[in-house]
Amino acid sequence: MTISPSSAIGTRDEKFSFFNYDPSIPAAIVFIVLFFSTTAYHCWQAFTKRTFYFIPLIIGGVFEWTGYIVRILAHFHIHSMVIYVAQTLLLFLPPSLFAASDYMVLGCLILYTKGESVAPIRANWLTKIFVTGDVFTFIVQAVGNGSMLAKSSTRNLGKKVVIVGLALQIIFFGIFIITSAISHRRIASTPTSASLQAPWQKYLWTLYVASSLILIRSIFRIFEFAEGDNGKLVSNEVFLYAFDAA
Repeated sequence: MTISPSSAIGTRDEKFSFFNYDPSIPAAIVFIVLFFSTTAYHCWQAFTKRTFYFIPLIIGGVFEWTGYIVRILAHFHIHSMVIYVAQTLLLFLPPSLFAASDYMVLGCLILYTKGESVAPIRANWLTKIFVTGDVFTFIVQAVGNGSMLAKSSTRNLGKKVVIVGLALQIIFFGIFIITSAISHRRIASTPTSASLQAPWQKYLWTLYVASSLILIRSIFRIFEFAEGDNGKLVSNEVFLYAFDAA
């Protein structure tokens, strides 16, 4: 699959377009299938294995595949503000939901391995602290996006608010990864009977990978917003799929 770089605004006519390119239909279809499949699998896990900490992940997954469906609509309606706003919000906000599941998974792993005595933060407080921070950054980003899309006079302010929200998300996530690494090292060096019998490290490494992808996405979004409307990142759809969707 090849995603063509952007062309100038108005490739099909001279009317104003919300995109610097024509949104790719094949790319959107691929990610609709991927996100729909993984979301369906996580739904099955949540209800058969009672892994209800996957609920934010599931909601984020629904946002993702729905957002790419809307991007297909955007291909045919590049002048529609409603479609542009819908796909922007649906694709921008899910990582905060994915992060919430990561926070809850770490708390569950600490409890599962009976490692609370060596964890830097008690499991119940860990989940509350990081999820609260995640909700806060989610709201900041949502407000910023809303201000950007509401009217031109609040666009620059909204952009700054979004960047602040993303920066806070990176800070929270950085602290979370450090907390995860400390918990990992301490539980491994002072094993409990529960930790010796469970493949907890496999899940923790998966958590590191997921967290790293969310960090990369947040850093990408900061640079994207900092560059402005005509920047290279926002003007080439390939970067959206390379750093945000993947």
